[in-house]
Amino acid sequence: MKIDISKLLKGLDGKPLVNQEEELTLGNVMGTALLMVYTDEQIGGDVKYKRHQIAQRLYGQKTIELSIEEIALIKDLIGKAYGPTVVGPAFDMLEGSGKSESTKEA
Repeated sequence: MKIDISKLLKGLDGKPLVNQEEELTLGNVMGTALLMVYTDEQIGGDVKYKRHQIAQRLYGQKTIELSIEEIALIKDLIGKAYGPTVVGPAFDMLEGSGKSESTKEA
């Protein structure tokens, strides 16, 4: 599935979500979630390497092609890494509903 990761995540007020003065894109959130270490996981190097490879593929891109399995993994990790304010719009974008999206102007 092709996903536009340059889209801005928006809050309940319709304004872009911001972290440390930077507007959050789906790609930012995905990359952070993929590269975090989670205390509830005991995973080996192979799993960490796979996550790194996905993060590397999305770095600097506007769109990315992801498998259903990769989307499921990313959703799981975003769910662990972030609260509902980020999870809601990120999941909407990953599921293709587009309820909470806006393209980041460069």
